[in-house]
Amino acid sequence: MDDSSTKSESSLARIQLLEHERVEFCKDIEQLCMQQAGPSCLLVATRLHFQKAEHFYEIGHQTSVDIDGEDNGWDDKCACLLDSPADTGSFNGQSEDSTAQYIRALQEQWDTLSSSADILLNKLQLGLDIDNQLNRQVSNLARERIISAKLIQSGISRLHEYPSHQRFHILDQLNEGKSYLKSIIAVLQERFGTLNLCRDEIFLLFSDGEPAGNYCGDEKQITDPQEEEGHFPERNVYAARQQKLDELQLFDGNLNL
Repeated sequence: MDDSSTKSESSLARIQLLEHERVEFCKDIEQLCMQQAGPSCLLVATRLHFQKAEHFYEIGHQTSVDIDGEDNGWDDKCACLLDSPADTGSFNGQSEDSTAQYIRALQEQWDTLSSSADILLNKLQLGLDIDNQLNRQVSNLARERIISAKLIQSGISRLHEYPSHQRFHILDQLNEGKSYLKSIIAVLQERFGTLNLCRDEIFLLFSDGEPAGNYCGDEKQITDPQEEEGHFPERNVYAARQQKLDELQLFDGNLNL
């Protein structure tokens, strides 16, 4: 603030000095033209006038007088100097007050713009923070989505594989049960075959009239009292044996299916 005030004061002093020199120069030209009339004096006065006009035009251009461009001709430069406002070349106490007011207005405008810039920067920083937070949330959601998709796919794969494993397990259990039942049936068929042979021999012996005590000791243990007494129901024995054989063959056929 102090530097700007010093610069403005030095500029005002320089402009006032140039204004004073301009007035004195104009007076000198007028006196010279009055003392010596002639073409030579007129040319000299005209040249000096052009030099001073060029000098004041440059000063007006530097002090931001309403002048456009530096390559204007003499007519344009003179027109700009003549059309400039009356208070342009006036540098008195009032203009100093105007300059101070203008500087204060610029300072206020600068403060306003600075505060507005600070507010905008704060809003921008807040927006960046929100954007970063949203980006982090989006990244977390995307990561969770990928993990969930992998878990779901793994669960679906296990569900698809579960029936196959269970099917193989059930088939193994059924095959084991089938093998076990076949072994039992084979043992039973062997036992029934032995029993049938013993009974056939018993029937032959009874038909020949020989006692049955010397044959098939095991069969004797399972005969009923009627057989021991000599009352053997031959027809019933054959029917029961045939029924058992049919049941075993039917059961074996179902297992093979």
